[in-house]
Amino acid sequence: MGCCRCPSPSPCRAARRHRPGPGRFATIAYHAIGEDGRDKHYSIAESMLVQHVSFLRQDGWHFIGIDALLAAPDGRRPLPDKVLLLSFDDGYDDYATRVFPLLHAVNVPAVVALVTSWMETPANGTLDYGGTPTPRRGLITWAQARAMQASRLCEFASHTHDLHHGVPANPQGDVKLAVVTRNWNGVRYETDAKWKRRIETDLARASTILARELGSRPRCMMSAGGPRTTLPTMSMSPGSCSAAAGWCISNPTRSPTS
Repeated sequence: MGCCRCPSPSPCRAARRHRPGPGRFATIAYHAIGEDGRDKHYSIAESMLVQHVSFLRQDGWHFIGIDALLAAPDGRRPLPDKVLLLSFDDGYDDYATRVFPLLHAVNVPAVVALVTSWMETPANGTLDYGGTPTPRRGLITWAQARAMQASRLCEFASHTHDLHHGVPANPQGDVKLAVVTRNWNGVRYETDAKWKRRIETDLARASTILARELGSRPRCMMSAGGPRTTLPTMSMSPGSCSAAAGWCISNPTRSPTS
């Protein structure tokens, strides 16, 4: 499976370059959807998202959700050509006020990936967004998430609990994303075993919180920090995703704010 991030004005080149064959699917991962697309990192204008969806539909793409992916491997419902999964990372408030009304109007499913430590921040509090204190009010609420989920168009995925921050990566003082970095504590690097345990503990905590707030464990997760990690395997470890699923979609960005 692959991920096609599309911050550019037109998805045409990206869609054609990543066009999947039979039995495969493509994804487009969005972040903030703003009025003019310039107020947040990795954001685009709402009007641009409308153009993307319109173009993709006219170009013959089929929008699918997680149910279709789960039905495909065992042959119950093979995927047609040119199938596409839309995902929206981080849980911005734009998703409830701009994205969900659009998806509902055109009957397009999508996956929304939540960072549960951000979601657990008090309503009047701030969260660490790539090293920048950011108001919690910039994210959707749990009540909004439940309303979106009730439509059956939006599926909520894990985007980790608290792995979107930087950690010391080496003696030279570089800071890298916690999810892919073996911490440097000033003396030695974190061992692979400790890193694996840290990541698995985080994913399990995210899954527990999502189950508590939304009624079920996530059936998929959106990986942060690059596609070449062991997260696809670790996302299927006990407590991380529902036993029936375990999809992990990799996000190729290397930014702590992905």
